[in-house]
Amino acid sequence: MAKRNTFDLVSDDSDHRFNNCNVAEAFILTCYSAVNIIRKPLKNFDEFVKEHFRERGHVLLAACNEYANRRVRVGYYGYNSNNEIASPSSSTVMIKVSDSFQESLKNAYRSLYKQVLECGAELENFVEELEVEVGKEKKKKKRSNGGNGSILKKAMGKIKQVLGLKTKEKKKST
Repeated sequence: MAKRNTFDLVSDDSDHRFNNCNVAEAFILTCYSAVNIIRKPLKNFDEFVKEHFRERGHVLLAACNEYANRRVRVGYYGYNSNNEIASPSSSTVMIKVSDSFQESLKNAYRSLYKQVLECGAELENFVEELEVEVGKEKKKKKRSNGGNGSILKKAMGKIKQVLGLKTKEKKKST
């Protein structure tokens, strides 16, 4: 039995995390399903499939871009009737997604781009390789037991000093 690939989408609520992982997996599978449908359409549906992805393939590509760049939560991307982005892509809020999800999106995007382009779609606003913007969010650094200023290190120093195992170090003047 093959190991399923799950994506760790960071969320405060465990239920949301589970649901977001399923949504992320479903979106990646949707992208690959679209690639396979374009490659091998059902008999007598060749032209229909090509026309559909020629007209609507850009929506999947744009969604990949928005999700990978953490502008929109997975599953919440959409176009309105005027083919304008209905989701707030200019928002300063960054959605947290895992590196594995971003990497999977890059691979799916690359395959999807080639197939949609073969359908004759005009993709002048898209690049062949998905570009992931470097996030402006600060990652919290975990303190290690041996790091500068750690509580354990300070406490052990005090204990050693009290027991006479360590003498107070004099500050060196420059």
